[in-house]
Amino acid sequence: MLYQILLSYKTKDDLLIALLDELIAWWLTTPEIDSTDPRSRFLDLVRLEAQIQDRAFIDLLLEFWILGRHHPKMRSRFQDAMVKYRERFCITAQQMIREDKDKLSKLSEVTAESVAIFASSLVIGNVLQGMFDPEKSNTEALLSVTKILFAE
Repeated sequence: MLYQILLSYKTKDDLLIALLDELIAWWLTTPEIDSTDPRSRFLDLVRLEAQIQDRAFIDLLLEFWILGRHHPKMRSRFQDAMVKYRERFCITAQQMIREDKDKLSKLSEVTAESVAIFASSLVIGNVLQGMFDPEKSNTEALLSVTKILFAE
């Protein structure tokens, strides 16, 4: 069976791209969030994304990420995936900014996109920390800092 699956791909690159597409689909699966207000939804999304649920998938995704730096098709797939990943945070960030016009909109550089980039960088940094130095990785501390930064 596995041999037949492998034969369905013409090249090794085709197989790697198919595997990457599966990993990206897993990565971009949106978690369920019950919170109703935008700030809580944003913080819950960061919390859910920052938790390392499936270590093997994350490790494999990061291996592909490293490989993709020098592989144009993989690099393109990751760039598209990052846009989609940030969009997940961007929607909630837009709602949060609209709701809190006094605080967040005072700074012209605070946009939904900048908040989304902050959140995705925070989550990805936490995952990398967990991969390379798990003893120093503390998702709860990261969430506490995020709550302080986005406190009312």
